[in-house]
Amino acid sequence: MDNPVLSGASSTVKLMVISVQPGQSSGIHVHECPDWPSLCTQVSAHLAAATHDPFDQPLLVVPRAAQRRLLRQWIAADQGVCAGIEMIGISGLRARLETTVLGLDRRADPWSGQGLTAHLAAVMGEARGEDWFALVQRHLDEPLPRPGRLVGTARRVAALFGDYSHHLPQMMLSWERGDFVDATGRPLEPQDRWQPELFGMLVARLGQWPHPARRLELLTTRIHAGTVDDALPNSLGVLGDRGFAHDEIDLLRAVSTRLPVPVWQLGRPPSATRRCALASRYGRLRDDAWAQWAGCGALTDVSPPSQAESSTLLGQLQRDVSDDLPPAFGRIPDDSIQFHLSHGPDRQVEVLRELLCGLFDADPTLQPRDVVVACADLQRYAPLLEAHLGGDTNAGLHPGHVLRVRLTIGHDESNPARDLLLGLLTAPDRRASAADLVAIAAIPLVARRFGLDENDLARVPALLARAEVRWGIDAAQRARAGLPTVRQGTWVTGLDRLLAGLVLADSPLARLDTVVPVEHVDASDAPIIGALAELVSRIRMHLLRCATPANVTQWRLRLDEAMADLTEPTAAQQWQVNQVSTRLAELAQACPQNTPLLDRIEFAELLAGPLPERHRPAVFGSGDLVVCEMRELGQLSHRVVCLLGVGDDPAAAYSTVAGDDLLARPGVTSSRPQRSAAARQDLLDAILGARERVLVVGAGGDPFTGQTLPQPVVVSDLLDATGVLRAARRWVDPLAAGQPRHDEVLEPTAGLLHWHPLQPHSPYNFTARKAELPFSFDNQALAGAQALTRPRTTTPSDPVWLVRAAGVPGSEEPVDVDDLARFYQDPASAWFRNTFGYLPAQPDEPLAVDLPITASALDRYTLGTRMLESLLAGEQLEAVTAATLLSGSAPPGPLGQQLVGSLLSDVQSMAGVIADLQIDRAEIDLAISVSSGRVRGQLARFGDALVTHRYGQIRAKHLVDAWVHLVCASAQSPAVHRAVVVGRDAIHTLRAPGRQEALELLDELLLVRRAGLGSLLPLPPQAAFRQARCLPDGDVRDWEVAREFTQETKFSVLWTEFLPLGWEQLSALPPHQGDPLDAAASRFANLACWLYLPLVQHWQSAPLTAGPR
Repeated sequence: MDNPVLSGASSTVKLMVISVQPGQSSGIHVHECPDWPSLCTQVSAHLAAATHDPFDQPLLVVPRAAQRRLLRQWIAADQGVCAGIEMIGISGLRARLETTVLGLDRRADPWSGQGLTAHLAAVMGEARGEDWFALVQRHLDEPLPRPGRLVGTARRVAALFGDYSHHLPQMMLSWERGDFVDATGRPLEPQDRWQPELFGMLVARLGQWPHPARRLELLTTRIHAGTVDDALPNSLGVLGDRGFAHDEIDLLRAVSTRLPVPVWQLGRPPSATRRCALASRYGRLRDDAWAQWAGCGALTDVSPPSQAESSTLLGQLQRDVSDDLPPAFGRIPDDSIQFHLSHGPDRQVEVLRELLCGLFDADPTLQPRDVVVACADLQRYAPLLEAHLGGDTNAGLHPGHVLRVRLTIGHDESNPARDLLLGLLTAPDRRASAADLVAIAAIPLVARRFGLDENDLARVPALLARAEVRWGIDAAQRARAGLPTVRQGTWVTGLDRLLAGLVLADSPLARLDTVVPVEHVDASDAPIIGALAELVSRIRMHLLRCATPANVTQWRLRLDEAMADLTEPTAAQQWQVNQVSTRLAELAQACPQNTPLLDRIEFAELLAGPLPERHRPAVFGSGDLVVCEMRELGQLSHRVVCLLGVGDDPAAAYSTVAGDDLLARPGVTSSRPQRSAAARQDLLDAILGARERVLVVGAGGDPFTGQTLPQPVVVSDLLDATGVLRAARRWVDPLAAGQPRHDEVLEPTAGLLHWHPLQPHSPYNFTARKAELPFSFDNQALAGAQALTRPRTTTPSDPVWLVRAAGVPGSEEPVDVDDLARFYQDPASAWFRNTFGYLPAQPDEPLAVDLPITASALDRYTLGTRMLESLLAGEQLEAVTAATLLSGSAPPGPLGQQLVGSLLSDVQSMAGVIADLQIDRAEIDLAISVSSGRVRGQLARFGDALVTHRYGQIRAKHLVDAWVHLVCASAQSPAVHRAVVVGRDAIHTLRAPGRQEALELLDELLLVRRAGLGSLLPLPPQAAFRQARCLPDGDVRDWEVAREFTQETKFSVLWTEFLPLGWEQLSALPPHQGDPLDAAASRFANLACWLYLPLVQHWQSAPLTAGPR
């Protein structure tokens, strides 16, 4: 008994070996097995006593795959080898008998899988117009047609018929005879008569294939007749878990008339009056299984209750359940049952990890295979468990990462290949936005097929945004949406514009029918644009092929070709394509050629059903610590069982009951278990399977507020079942009751409940209490706890705006004139980039998904700028107007024409003024040296002026840009007398300073720039400009300057997230000794006066219509 699988059979386990000897009379013989070790022992003894005929292969019906694997290991450990024994499920036994006795090929069975859904959809189509079908037809057609509703309804009805055949086969036989009764034998109500009528049409359609209830009757009749004994197994045994469905019991009863059928049933038969509340409330399915065998007239071997006393609380609870005893109150709690209460799922997984590490650290004999973690909602907890356990990549941070852990989950994971096909089939009926195209291109299978890497995929949204792609694949989809004349903004038009931008020059403006090239397309983007164009072309080709209805076989060929054209899997991704191909092949095999034609949406609904389970390595019995769904565990024996996520009564997980389900009607009794009863049985079985310890990890506090949650019903039931005094299981969190400080140490609850703090870095987790070691093994959390317990310094750290840059360019390095001007447009950004090496970017705007209908101020600015630059480049007005209307930025139709017309007057006025100014162009090569540094660069002079323009309002940063350029030009050339900035509604003119004044200003500009690159220069342009404008009047209104500062910075990520510097703080910064001015008490006021007061004194503005001065 040294094998860990056998170690659970202790002296207290009741071993009742009952074997079927040769010559024993036929029939079902039920053997009581109180627990899993006793069941395995009895099965092994039965097999050992059977006739040793090498051609007589015993057949065992074992419900669960985990039970089969562990049973094989037990037999191998007991008898030295486990060979020549076949183990299958009850459904596998029936399928085998139907094949050998009835000659049915289950692989082509139209009564199972998606084939039944397809046939039901055809039958529903034929039933339209029938009076009895009016209720269903109203659901299918009203209030508005919904694509795919027919197949979805057919799938639901197929599931109902499957349940009826499984749990009430006699009702289906009655329907076949024309006797329309419900599950209780009473005539059906009129609103339910459509079900037997539809079933009758389905039976007539699939006449060569008997329906499941009929084939069960045929199968049992032939078995009873004794004409098919050769098809029966020579030896059969059954493991009873939670009972069988009605048709499965009928099959076993028929087989038992021809050969002995021993049944090893887990648990004990219930007494007439239940005394154990936990067994009564949580063990209903096991009680129903015993009632089933009693109803069959099966012989039952019952062993007497165990007289051995258990020394642990867990053993006492298990004995209460097994022997149906009420709990003996006053028991002393021990560590065999523990309740660990924390907060949200992430914190519960952290607590579980610490518990597991503590168990393995305290008991060197404990191995990963001895521990199992059962979770009621593994889909929710699986990502957290994978991140916290196993992996071996972060072993230095936590020993939990070196544990051998394996999750049973995996068959429910999404399949990108199927998602691609479903998206392809449904794309014409959706908006097909630019974001959808980005998502398709980002699917790894697709990206590899078209040669797109991560950098390429990062460029795709920007390219689509430049091409103004909004929604719609092509003009045909727009026409179906009621916009036959609006072609701009589709996938095809956008990519045509990008392709045209690659091959056509930006000037003169070109137009290919309704396609206008995107300007300034980088040649390095050509491979990306080409890949996108090829992707969209293939999508359109396959959508065209999928436009006509087809049968399932034709759909399979279409989608196989689509997958070959659109995907290229790696070796690790090949399972995705194989899984979808298998699904398509199964559909084609289950739906013959006479299956009705299905359109795109109907076949998409058919394809959207459950996928074939992906093959995964065995989990149970592999030597790893297994994490499984609670329903997968059953009563399998482990030394330690951890129950994760126990936060509420399992009965709360009710499933939605369909109103058409005849098995769910009041007063109906069937073999179909309720979901709530199954959840309770799962929990009870997990507890009964533990040999040494049960650890319950659940939620006791709110993860957001930390307040104690109400006691879950399931936890209350388990606490009552332990028999521990109520004082030792009070539902009070000592960590939350007194709101302890971080450095306060509290003793754990003297009872079953163990409360854990909200944060893993709480010092409470790292403080030894009494004889116990610290709870946590987390090195990262330990560093956080140590930081919390250190004395806090009273001197606050300097704010970020006082941080100085590590390096500043020296005065010997020449400064480009544009860099100098750019610095004074935004001194804060220049300092931040030089100090921290990057500049906070504005959040990316999501791709537009709507056609433009109204134009915002930003839209008007964008369109006006584009039109103005085109006119200044010499383009014809008609070409500019057409290009703007076809670009996709303007609203379609008359709305766009009206918008462009309203912009034309301003654009033409500005273009005329700018054209008059931009004459006699000459280049100025700057090479200026002053004491603070050197300036280099090149400026364009038009006559005696520097001319810039902007289609929009001219603000301080545009004026200071022109001023810095003008100062540099004046210091170099006496031919420059002014700088002109043309805005949408005004012309701003700056008079040039004298050469000596310009040299002095330039020297100060360089000096302040060097200081501003090293530390923050408090000089926001708009606020400083407002301050300077008020100085000549002697009336500086602080509230106006503060308003300008707020308006200037409220949309800046730098000022709002990285420089939390309010106006009061900014204006209160003291003077700086190195600044050109330090007369005022505020450094901001000094800098504003120094830079912007000369600008204001040389500045004039006039309306645009007045012309340049």
